[in-house]
Amino acid sequence: MIELKNVSFSYFNKKYAIKNITIQIKEKSTVLVGPNGSGKTTLLKIISLIYRPQEGEIKINNLNPWKIPKKQFYNLKRQIVYVHEKPLFFRGTILDNLTYPLEIRGITKEAAEEKALEVLRTYDLEKYAHRKRNQLSAGEGQLLSIIRALLIDPKIIALDEPTSNLDQEKRELLADILKEKIREGKTILISTHDTIFAVEMGEIVFLMNNGEIAEKLERNELIETIDEKLKRIKVKS
Repeated sequence: MIELKNVSFSYFNKKYAIKNITIQIKEKSTVLVGPNGSGKTTLLKIISLIYRPQEGEIKINNLNPWKIPKKQFYNLKRQIVYVHEKPLFFRGTILDNLTYPLEIRGITKEAAEEKALEVLRTYDLEKYAHRKRNQLSAGEGQLLSIIRALLIDPKIIALDEPTSNLDQEKRELLADILKEKIREGKTILISTHDTIFAVEMGEIVFLMNNGEIAEKLERNELIETIDEKLKRIKVKS
């Protein structure tokens, strides 16, 4: 379980990006929805242990990551992966990019390549293995960056706007992949503008605005309900 209590964070301009957030995330699939600047990405990075709360505290499985020994912190952090909306790739082929995170975890190059190719074949993406980043579309790169993150078998997977560059076919593939990971017991956290994807993927949907949680919605809430609530939030801001 992930718990945040009175968590706030601000950037250099001193304005709060998120403020006084108290939530519990027990579900295996949670989605953050809101307009640009609402705090979705910042909250996702707090949960992913990229940012440390400036106020309040976070607990993951009853541990405050920022108050445990460094070795224990890094072991915990390795169980969490965060995927940017615009991911970075290293030089070399896509296969090189997929195997690198495995190799730095002690897996041999041969075993890492075998595992990466097996996953690519599973999702009918093997044709990308020997391409380079500049030979991919934005959507292809986005999908493959998520595959790269999943290869290291994290327990918590945080995805920032994962569908922003995906066509319908890749969007459906991503949904299938994530549902498979949920069945395996992984925790999926998603930040998105895509309300249809939010309803499809989220057991719980948090609506955000001005750095705060405006409302918590259950899966059975209709897409029209989310859109209407978002419109009212924007009118108030």
